[in-house]
Amino acid sequence: TSIVFTGDIELSEYVQAAYDANGIDGVASQSIQSLMKDADITMINNEFCFSERGEKAPDKQYTFRVNPSYVSILNDLGVDIAGLANNHVLDYGHDALTDTFTTLTDAGIDYTGAGNSLEEASRLIIKEDAAGRTYGFLAASHVIPVASWNVLNSQPGEFCFYDETDLLNAIEAADSQVDYLFVMVHWG
Repeated sequence: TSIVFTGDIELSEYVQAAYDANGIDGVASQSIQSLMKDADITMINNEFCFSERGEKAPDKQYTFRVNPSYVSILNDLGVDIAGLANNHVLDYGHDALTDTFTTLTDAGIDYTGAGNSLEEASRLIIKEDAAGRTYGFLAASHVIPVASWNVLNSQPGEFCFYDETDLLNAIEAADSQVDYLFVMVHWG
């Protein structure tokens, strides 16, 4: 089984314009496309929200929001799972985050690391290979700009591990459910 993880993915206006002009070939080289699409499982850190709603977070130098139609870029790259625990997914507030959930779900991309409750934000994504081996995926962040982004303080929100208890509990719960567990952590 081949599994690919990426670092931060942000679909900037430059990337969007390149995609509009040349499709996925304008965004990623053939070797990157092959690496991601040919993998059995590809997981990204989705470092933005998919939405056209919301207000820009105050006092942030960089804020990232992408029109939901560009989820096709992730599909073209073969993305299976999006980690949403990072310091940009709530750049445009709760409505934009829930739009992100809907956009990814409608595109057939699983997500973890954010949700409408702690249970959703810490949801274990399980994939199985042809041999019956199971692989689990979690995402959690140790860097958010304000405490209200933590799902414990405001819903929807992100799965954070400033206090490691919930993350350790999620890992322990996953242990009996999967053969292999991967935890995508974000801390700037």
